[in-house]
Amino acid sequence: MNLLTLIPKVKLDETIDFKNFSLVNTINFNSKKINSIHIMRGNKKIKLNEVFDIKIRKIKSSQRKVVIITSKSTMDNLGYEWQDDHLEVVGNVGSFLGQKMKSGFIGVTGSCKSFLGSKMIGGEISINGNAGSYVGGPSFGEKFGMNGGKIFIKGNADQYLGYMMRRGLINVEGNVGEFCANNIIAGTIIIKKKIGKNYCSGMKRGSVILYKKPKNINILYKSCGIHELNFFSVLVRNIVESRTRINNKMLTFEKFVNCNSDSFFGEILIVKN
Repeated sequence: MNLLTLIPKVKLDETIDFKNFSLVNTINFNSKKINSIHIMRGNKKIKLNEVFDIKIRKIKSSQRKVVIITSKSTMDNLGYEWQDDHLEVVGNVGSFLGQKMKSGFIGVTGSCKSFLGSKMIGGEISINGNAGSYVGGPSFGEKFGMNGGKIFIKGNADQYLGYMMRRGLINVEGNVGEFCANNIIAGTIIIKKKIGKNYCSGMKRGSVILYKKPKNINILYKSCGIHELNFFSVLVRNIVESRTRINNKMLTFEKFVNCNSDSFFGEILIVKN
């Protein structure tokens, strides 16, 4: 397969809209076709090779790879409707990374801004740093968020993580801000450290798995006792095959539900050590 490498040859000091960049998924990796792709730099439509030095070479891999070196948080909509290919980003990225992603893989060595994985339906995203607000949430004016796929965040995530999420998995190894899992319709959220206030409000279905018990959870939700859940071992095997560390012997949880809402069928699971 081929490796496509992009190295900036100008300062990335203006906002760059990469929504059109995902055309690389549908064309052969050759200089003529890659150079014909247009992106938006500020309000100006320009060719990709006006901003990046582009290199293409053969690699021993079953999957095509795209590598962007020294990216900046001014780069928005990277991985829009991404499919099939493997994208690696060295540096930080802007908002709407992996929006409406269909398949394939996106990995970022740094952090990203808001709306990570917005409306994604498949594939996998891995963030080595932190993420902004509305991870897995809907885009502006939309009613539904993430509808499939996996998101792994090694750092922290800001507010409204999983807002209106319908399906999929979000795993955060750090802390999460306020309003996490609000109006979640289904899916699974795993948080290794602290969860912010006002979480799981309006939750319909789905599972929120916490490694640290929030101080006020007994006021907001009712404990259903200690449970051993077989589904978690299957979930863990799926995750371990990917990009995170979870002890697959942790099968015991304290389960909480909201008994004050007729529409609350979700569950909050606290890992028992």
